[in-house]
Amino acid sequence: MRTHVCSIIIIFVCALTSEASAQHAHSCGLTCDQRVPPPLGSTRPLDRSPSMTGDLRGVGGLEDGSVVDLLVLYTPAAASVNGGHAGIESLILAGRDELNTAAANSLVGTTFRVAHMQEIAHNQSGGMGTQLAQLRVPDDGVLDEAHDLRDQHKADIVLLVVSAGDVCGIANIGVGPGNTPTPENAFGVVAATCMTAPVSAFAHEVGHVMGLLHGYEENPCTNGGSRFAKGFQAPDESFMTVMGVGAAPRELYFSNPAVDVGGQPAGVAVGEYHAAATPAG
Repeated sequence: MRTHVCSIIIIFVCALTSEASAQHAHSCGLTCDQRVPPPLGSTRPLDRSPSMTGDLRGVGGLEDGSVVDLLVLYTPAAASVNGGHAGIESLILAGRDELNTAAANSLVGTTFRVAHMQEIAHNQSGGMGTQLAQLRVPDDGVLDEAHDLRDQHKADIVLLVVSAGDVCGIANIGVGPGNTPTPENAFGVVAATCMTAPVSAFAHEVGHVMGLLHGYEENPCTNGGSRFAKGFQAPDESFMTVMGVGAAPRELYFSNPAVDVGGQPAGVAVGEYHAAATPAG
């Protein structure tokens, strides 16, 4: 299978700096198989889908999609280079605000809430892919506290913020074939250097966990994610959406052909080539 390169969000209408361009071109870097990893041998309660628990509401309750709870953990190094706990937590909330702006701009009826954030002991050894695997797997002796905290705060998604990395961010796809939820995959790692404008990895990686993929040309994954939830780039390259790929400036929108950006639709209408399955696809 061809390796596909993920990109990270560039927000607002502005030209990319050389640094931002480099970050944009070398982001998540996961293959389709890595984005949808094999099932876990053992799971915690909040790792289990409704089909495993028999509870259609999910363990956390209020599972109607209107609110998605985030557990955001950060390393000592991430706090140290961002002004301590207050500084890194302010940065996390800024990333959340960008994510909610993109959802609201796109008529998505979901609000993302930081249920809890705190420092977690982790030395950031290995690449981001390694750290994502360590975060996802429970009871492996690395970052196991993340699963305890997820259970305690009933979080839907877990993000780990590191000081920097070989890429800007990495996340599993939290939706399996047929739009089936895979909460055991709802984990991501984000570099603090890329979280907010002009490179907003926070919103982009949460998008992946929600089942969103990149553009059809760049990322035709078939083993997970929503079939139609793709990024979009305007034909004249005047803008692209949060999950879009290319050189166009990014706007804080998810693909939705019912929403205009600068007088152009922010997605492909149903019935057209690479159509969206729903208005907010």
